[in-house]
Amino acid sequence: MVGNVLLLKHAESVPQAALAFARLFEEAGAPAGIYTNIFASIEQVGHVIEDPRVRGVTLTGSERAGAAVGERAGRNLKKVVLGIGRK
Repeated sequence: MVGNVLLLKHAESVPQAALAFARLFEEAGAPAGIYTNIFASIEQVGHVIEDPRVRGVTLTGSERAGAAVGERAGRNLKKVVLGIGRK
């Protein structure tokens, strides 16, 4: 990841998957703080996207979520990658 950190907000329905990812990073010996789970509301995630320390946003989800995230990221001139509408 060459100096970048990862902030990840999983769907509310899979909190155990989020915790499993954190364990994998820890077990692999990743430095503290390289991976952080975000357990946040949609409104709170919007504030994270707007934070100037956040350089890019990636989403895999619904078209509705993609439109909202893309719009917010675009307004804040962030790099964005969207994987939307997949089952």
